[in-house]
Amino acid sequence: MYPVDSLKYDEGGKCVQDLTRRRAKKIFLVSWTDNTDLSWTEHFNPVHITYDVEEEDTEYHKRMIEHSSSPIPALNPSLLPAYAASTPQEYLVRISCKGKCSTTRWAKLSAPYPGEVALQQAQLGQFRARCLKCGYEATDISNWSR
Repeated sequence: MYPVDSLKYDEGGKCVQDLTRRRAKKIFLVSWTDNTDLSWTEHFNPVHITYDVEEEDTEYHKRMIEHSSSPIPALNPSLLPAYAASTPQEYLVRISCKGKCSTTRWAKLSAPYPGEVALQQAQLGQFRARCLKCGYEATDISNWSR
């Protein structure tokens, strides 16, 4: 089972081919969004299964909509490290820096923080985050948090 949302458009096929070479019997690519371009999966002849939470569990769907539209909590400035303190809070996000830091760091988003749900549902490349410590630019939103 693999979270397909974390794969970049040009890397997904390579990942599935690698799993196939390793003789995986079944490969499950799972997505929690319906706004991601997964057309690269078509040449693997996939079976698509859709669970529509709005139809299956209306109360849960309502709670998730309410949660996603709730105000974004402010960060506690006293908990921010010195390297992130001067960046406007609405642009701050934590990333897994794959640059020189190789650890979790604060980064500056290319646009104001839209909220966790909106960020996770964004199209690949819609947001970028630059590590405030080493300058690494991240585009894979799967590991960003606030």
